[in-house]
Amino acid sequence: MTCLLIFLYIWGAASPIQDSQNVLSILSLSEKREEIEGKNLKIPHQLTHWPLIPDTDKIWIDGALKSRNVDYTVDYRLGQISINTEVAPESIIRIDYQIIPISVRKSYSRQLFAPAETPAGQAEAPSDRTSGVAADTVTAEPSSELTFSGAKTVSLSMESMKGLTINQPTRLNVSGKVSKDVSVIAMLSDQDLPLQPEGTTEELEDLDRILIMIQGKHLSATLGDYEAGFGETEFVLLPKMLEGAQAQGEFNVGGFTLLGAVSRGQTSSVNLPGVEGQNEYRINADGRYIIMIAGSETVWLNGEKMRRGEENDYVIQDYGDPIIEFTNKHLVTGSDVIVVDFEYIEEDRSYRQDLYGTRGKVNIPIFGRGLTFGVSYAAESDDKDNPLLLLNDDDIASLKRNELDPDGDGAFLQAPVKRSVIGFDGRLNLGDSTNLRGEIALSERDLNTFSSVDRLEEGRAWKLNGSSGFDRFRIDFDFRQLDPNFIPIGATLSSRTRSTYQESYDDVSFGEVQQITQIAPPGEARYDVDLWYKPMEHVELRGDLGRTSSEYA
Repeated sequence: MTCLLIFLYIWGAASPIQDSQNVLSILSLSEKREEIEGKNLKIPHQLTHWPLIPDTDKIWIDGALKSRNVDYTVDYRLGQISINTEVAPESIIRIDYQIIPISVRKSYSRQLFAPAETPAGQAEAPSDRTSGVAADTVTAEPSSELTFSGAKTVSLSMESMKGLTINQPTRLNVSGKVSKDVSVIAMLSDQDLPLQPEGTTEELEDLDRILIMIQGKHLSATLGDYEAGFGETEFVLLPKMLEGAQAQGEFNVGGFTLLGAVSRGQTSSVNLPGVEGQNEYRINADGRYIIMIAGSETVWLNGEKMRRGEENDYVIQDYGDPIIEFTNKHLVTGSDVIVVDFEYIEEDRSYRQDLYGTRGKVNIPIFGRGLTFGVSYAAESDDKDNPLLLLNDDDIASLKRNELDPDGDGAFLQAPVKRSVIGFDGRLNLGDSTNLRGEIALSERDLNTFSSVDRLEEGRAWKLNGSSGFDRFRIDFDFRQLDPNFIPIGATLSSRTRSTYQESYDDVSFGEVQQITQIAPPGEARYDVDLWYKPMEHVELRGDLGRTSSEYA
């Protein structure tokens, strides 16, 4: 048995695939045929070679078709064919195959810094890198526009039990362009500090954050610690601090978002009554002291969103003991209402919480204007396969039977929970001043993912709003309804309507219900219509029609 090794290389200069080509045209242009004699099995070597398309090869020896994986085998990664049958020296071998015409260099490199200028009158010495290579094959790479900054700190510490310890934390910041249409922002740190920045400025300092952002003309990617959310929807995923990855694409015909991450903290919300003359308010979760995740808070005063910073509305001196301190711009009285939505680090956490989601949208030209339709899905789930608490086989068996108190002693087992929301949204522009927007979402909550016999909590939410106006007339409407069990990902029962805090305070005197701050209405509905009419100069007529209903538990 003679084993013949044939390496397939293609004649001619390779050209990259153009965006306008489709797969069929690529395949039709990539058909290749080689006929060689058995005594001379070498095909001329080329600098660039193209990958083979699997299962497109056929081999004839002296006109007889051979069987793949029987008479011969193919290594598609290397472009190598091994013939496993006897071949006479005078035999003619015919090989048909298809390739993908993508130009592949043997090596890729980019010059990060511009080369030093050659003094006038001095000839530039030839480099080994370009010697012996034709001039038309050497192309100048554009220099990158990257900015590097950072710090390296060395410190010594001595403890009675541990001896001498050397700490060498490093922080590195990189920003700029790596090519014409691709830019990068990176914040890297090997520190492991339990410290958080002070909330005295609008932009926080990143003490221990890892973030890599790559942005192209249509595509972008984020890796590390970031805030994720579907900004064009209200009922699926609210902004939330995550550790993971996110990819986005934005095109003329639409766009997409993909994300997968680990939740950095637990979402919570508090509603605080104002105290006459008191400007400092400690934030807790169910009466427990907490460590708030820096920058995760959203503060509202009388339905108005506040801005962090000494020059703005409030500051937080220490996120380890979060106290909202209003600046001298606001004098809080007993009739004021303070609402704070935030995330905190749960110290007695039972499970790691994973979050993943996707969103896609498409833009459809219609009526000379545009229709945008989107679909979103997000899920937040406890990782039951890797619990942070100790569960033995009996505990897991009890959880699978949905027996949370198997011994009857009041010591309940902590079951893993999963929440998921799917939503559909649309926006229709009918003119320069006329538009219609709508969204509907369905939620499902599984209180014990170990068990298949527990009851699922399902909820629904929908909204429809729009506006239309002319020179002297305008109408705005907003209809929405939320079922008792509906909660968006990244929200609580109290914070699920944060987008209407201002309207709630203005229209239904939200401050009057501050005595039941920890009890949120399980079912809510709101129907508003605003009218504006200006029949003549200096005369305006305004009218509001609305109905709000809430059922308290």
